[in-house]
Amino acid sequence: MDILRLARSEGCMRYFSCRTMVELNTGCNHITCRCGAEFCYVCGEEWKTCDCEQWHEDRLLDRANAIVNRDAGNGHMNHGERAQRVEQERENLVHNHEGTHDRWRSR
Repeated sequence: MDILRLARSEGCMRYFSCRTMVELNTGCNHITCRCGAEFCYVCGEEWKTCDCEQWHEDRLLDRANAIVNRDAGNGHMNHGERAQRVEQERENLVHNHEGTHDRWRSR
């Protein structure tokens, strides 16, 4: 039980159905578990059945930064250009988010 307490204190949560431990670092609060279940990271309820926020702004910005880093590759962007791209990706994530992550599921 000490491991579970430590995991919770570090921000991990245990999915109630299959008991898998999950951690969310970036992106939205939508989790697709390896067992195939989709749930809210905040409350653990089935995805889109709760009133929780779909994301936290800091995680959304982390995800937008990760996308810009991935797309930039070895290319160089000045600070202003990078900030603009991060904001575009943030807006894209907000406006086009359906919580379906089909690409992730296929890995």
